[in-house]
This record gives sequence, C-alpha cells and structure tokens, in this order.
Amino acid sequence: MKKIFFFLLISLNTFCWAQTQSLDSLKSLVFSEKISDSLKQVSFEQLLFTLFDSYEFDSLKKFSEISESFSRKINDSSLLSQSLYFQGMCFMSKASFNSALYKFKEALPIYENLKSYSWIIACKSQIASLYTTIGQNDKAIKTFKELIKASINENSGINFFQIINFHLAIGDAYSCMNKYNKAREYLSDALEISQNKDSTRTFDELANSLYAFTYLEQAGVSYTQSWHGKDKSNPIYISKKRKKELLDSAFTYLEQAKLSPNSALFSSTGHQQIHNFGFAAYFLEMKKFEMAQSYLNKINKTFPNPYSALAYFEMKSEINKSLENFELSSKYLEKVIELKDSLKKLDAKDEIVKFEFEIKQRLDSLKYLDNIELEKQKTIAKVEELKAEKRFELGLEIGIFIILISLYFIYKQLKKTKIQKALIEEKQLEITDSINYAKKIQDALLISTVSLKEFIPESFIFFKPKDIVSGDFYWIHKNDDGTIFFTVADCTGHGVPGAFMSMIGNSLLNENIIENKIEDTGLILDNSRASIIKSLHQKDISSESKDGMDMALCKYNPKNKTVEFSGANNPLIHISGETINKIKGDSQPIGIYSGELKSFKTNKLKVKEGDMLYLFSDGFHDQFGGEKGKKYMSGKFYKFLLSISKENTEKQSKLIENEFERWRGAFEQIDDVCVMGVRVT
Repeated sequence: MKKIFFFLLISLNTFCWAQTQSLDSLKSLVFSEKISDSLKQVSFEQLLFTLFDSYEFDSLKKFSEISESFSRKINDSSLLSQSLYFQGMCFMSKASFNSALYKFKEALPIYENLKSYSWIIACKSQIASLYTTIGQNDKAIKTFKELIKASINENSGINFFQIINFHLAIGDAYSCMNKYNKAREYLSDALEISQNKDSTRTFDELANSLYAFTYLEQAGVSYTQSWHGKDKSNPIYISKKRKKELLDSAFTYLEQAKLSPNSALFSSTGHQQIHNFGFAAYFLEMKKFEMAQSYLNKINKTFPNPYSALAYFEMKSEINKSLENFELSSKYLEKVIELKDSLKKLDAKDEIVKFEFEIKQRLDSLKYLDNIELEKQKTIAKVEELKAEKRFELGLEIGIFIILISLYFIYKQLKKTKIQKALIEEKQLEITDSINYAKKIQDALLISTVSLKEFIPESFIFFKPKDIVSGDFYWIHKNDDGTIFFTVADCTGHGVPGAFMSMIGNSLLNENIIENKIEDTGLILDNSRASIIKSLHQKDISSESKDGMDMALCKYNPKNKTVEFSGANNPLIHISGETINKIKGDSQPIGIYSGELKSFKTNKLKVKEGDMLYLFSDGFHDQFGGEKGKKYMSGKFYKFLLSISKENTEKQSKLIENEFERWRGAFEQIDDVCVMGVRVT
C-alpha cells in the first residue's frame, strides 16, 4: 500500500504559528502548581505548537499525552482536541498509520462541536491522507473531493493553497490505484489553479514532479513505486517502445519541475526531495549511474517516511553494485534489510492498535444485533401464539376448511423458521470469527517463549487454554536495574469473558510496574484490586459484577538472589534440593469478595543457584482424570514438580504437558492451564 508524503505538506500549510516562549519556560509552566488552570491551558497549547514546529516528535508525544489528561481533568474541549491532533501527527512521524487515524477520528467530532473550521479542515486532510497511506484510496478521494466542494463556501476557511494540495493528493491516490490518466487530470488541475491564483508558483515544482512520477510508475520503474510503498510483486508488462515513450514524458516533466519559479525556496517542504528522487530513478532506469548518483546525493536524509528511506538505500545499493563498488553496495543492502524488518514490526504493532479499536465496535455491534434478533423472535412468537388461538376458535366453527388454511400458514411459518435459523447460524459464525481474531490479539499481548528466555534463560511456560481465548495469562518485565517481575494470573471464567479480564490484568500490570514504576509487589496487587473494583463498579458483594482474578506475582533480584512475592489466592512453590517450600498468597482475590479487604502481604525469601520457582493457575490440579475420574489435587502436583525440578527447563515443560494429557485422558479439559517455571542462575 502507498505511504504518501502529503501529511507534512498539508499540516504546514494549515497553520500560522504564534510567537511562543522558549521550550524550557513553557515546560516549567505546565508543571507549575502556582499558576491558574487557564494560564496552564494556554502554556500547553504554545508548548505543543512549538514542539511540532521544531519537529521534536518524541517530546511532542509525551507532552500531548500529559496535555490530554489535563484537558480531561478541567473539561477543556479545545485543548483536548489539539492534544489528540498532535498525538496523531506523532504517530504519523513514526509510520504508525492506524494509530494516527484513530487519534484524528477521535479529535474530529470535538472540532466539529467547537465549530473550529480550520482545525476541521486540517483533521479531515490528515484522515484523507492516511486513507491513501493504508490503501483505502476510494475513501481518500471521496474525502478530498468533499473538501474541494466545501471550499466554494466563503466561510469554509479553505484557501487556494490547500485546494491545490487537495488536487495533488487526489492525483496521488489515483496514481496509487494505477489510474494514471485520472491522476494526471487532477495534477493538471493543480497546475492550472497554481498558474491562475498563485503569483509565487509555489507548487509548480511539486506538481510537475508528481506528473513525472505517474509516467515513471506507469513505465514500471520499481524504485518510484518503492518510494511510495507500492507492492512491486505484480509488474504490468509494457512494450519497449511504450516504455521509452513513458520515460521520455517523465524526463520532460522533471525538466519542467527544475525550471519552476521559486522551486529552491521550498526544499524544506519536500518538493526538491521528490524532484531529485524522480531524476535519480529516471537515470538509474536509463543505466546512467553517475547521473543517478549525483541526484541521490542531493537528497536530504531526513526522509518523510520509512518507505522513502527504503527506496533511497535500494537505489544506492543498486548504483554501487553497477559501478562495482561492492563493499558500499553491501553496506546499503544491509540498511535495506534492516529497514524492511523495522517496517514489518511497525505494521504488526499498528495492526494490534487497529484491532483494539475495531474489535470493540464489532462486538458491540454483534451484541446489539443479537438483542434486536431476540426481541424480534419474542414478538414473532407472541404473534404466532395469538394466530394459533384464533385459528383454533375458527376451526371449531367452520371445520375442515379452516384446518386446510391453518396447514397452509404452518407451511409458510416452517419456511420462515428455516430462514431465521440460517440467519442465526450466520451470526454465530461471525461471532466465532471475531473470537478467533481476538485470539490473535491475546497472543500478541502475551510475551513469547523466545522473549521470556531473553529475560530469564532458564525458564519455561506451559500454557493451554480451554477455549479459543484464555482467562489465564502470564506476564514478565525486566527493569533497567536488572530486577525481573513475572506473574501468572487466573481471571474469572474462561473463553471470551476471561480473555477480556486478562486484557484488563495485563494493562494494570503495565500501568503499575512499567508506567508508575511501583516496586512493592503487595502494593501492585492493592492498586490492581482498587482499579478493578472502580472500573467494574463493584460497590459491594451483592453487585452484579463479581469479576476479578487470582494472581501470583514475583520480583526477582538476580544480583543478591532475593525474591519478593505477593499472591491473591495463588501460592509460590520454591524447591531447593529435595525441599518444597510453599509460600502462601493472601486468601482474597483481586476484586470484590465477601470478606474484609486487606492489604496484600509482600513475602521476602532468599534463594540460591539451582533453585526452582513455580507459579501456576488452578487449572492443572483441578483437572478431572485418572482411572476414577477424580481431581489431580494440589499436593500431588507439588510432589510432581519436585520429581522433575532437577531436569532442564525445556524438558520440564514437556514433562508437565505429558503428565497433564496422561491424567486427563478422555475427560474434557475443565479450565485454562498455565504453569511457569524459573530456575535461579
């Protein structure tokens, strides 16, 4: 899909920055407790604009998130919308396009309520650009056309610079769809508007360069496609004569771009970047490697997106290979491989964020449809019941004639029921598909066995959900000082309800340990319980929601060989030599329950090299099986762990799996199973 370069161009043309104070003074103001909320709100706005204007996107992301929290606290819609907008710009700078789209869509309705027309235009422009970026070109074209149509209104706030941009963006989207004639039609319109209304001819160089790109891409020049992030796996065959005609046309428009008035003034917006890259791609295709090299050397290495950088290094590698500079070619090829790996990771992370946004909408929609269908069925059943009573009364009066009529209606109802059954089965299939998709997200949230061994080399995880998704989960994190947190948790229920609770538990651990840097394991469980009671509205034990989780949480210090442990119903098993040491957790869950809510205890113990630590849910020892169909039981499970504790961790994982399957036999698995083992090294 195409990763276009218009977002910086559009955003820079959208705003006129106010004179701001220094960054240091603004940062001190937003953290000051001595100024009023209104002054702090103004300081936040100036800080966000200044950071964006300075391209300090890492700092901008941090302060826009702080600004969002502050704006929600004081209920300021104006600051909230700007905080969300700049978060979207930060995600765009990191190529997290789905995350950026989510932020802009969240900001847009706030701007619309505030009637902030210039910001509405900016937000819609970014959304349209992102549609092109993620391959939804039809949506992008539709949105840009709506913006052009809105420009007719004098109160729209859209100037002719933006109208030119919108035409360029539509041409770019059509080019991505390989509709090159349509693309050139809109690029020509952009040039015409520029010639008629813009005395500086600001966009002539960019428009002519994009015009040349349509011919280069149509001629099958792979590097221009790579610059835009296009899929090059299915090239279109064209004759040599036609290819030469297209390349000649491209060269003509590149020459026109070079002659555009004031072109040198706008290199900071990316105009010359695109122009120089077009010449480099053209000369490389013509096998004029020295010329291609000279234009590549003019390109600013601050690329608008990773795909532009990838194309640049691909060309560098190819040119040096052709010039027999094999060492340099190999160096640039390594950079290409590194960028491709980085892009794959970005796409995977972005897909998770996209799914978290979409799955909530999908599940809410399915629930709503199921409720409608249920009410519909109740209504139909009631109507049919009344019809049946009436048919019975009429049957007593007029006999066989009405019986025949009744049989006809019964036939129609059976036919209707079959249709309804098919609809219900279809909905069930959709729900199953959604659950399978949810499993992918849960798998992405759980740390992999490979990643676990990066933190703790001598360790294992045996994880066996009862259903597609699991209510059990495990979690691990290593602090900068070398201390390692690891946990196994068992959420209320299994399947979809348990999976939702596991996502909450995962989020609470991230919040307390990674974000808030809380070290005390007991306090972490206390905070998690308070968050669950608050978020699930668990006022008392009689509340409808009694959801929660059992958890065993450890903090291990490899330097001094100490372990801190806190448990909610679940214990820690410490095996040293032939001795089993069971450290009990507190007899209370993370959530509401009938007893007194007490603070969780933090247990401390000393361990030595070779010791084994085991955390687990109750799924293993509660499993029915064996010859008599009884539970495995915890005591037997602890002895089994002792019997395998001297084996290496990889073999222990296999032995636990074999023991579970041997015991279960033909019996159904009754709960999710999760066992974690860690050897002290």
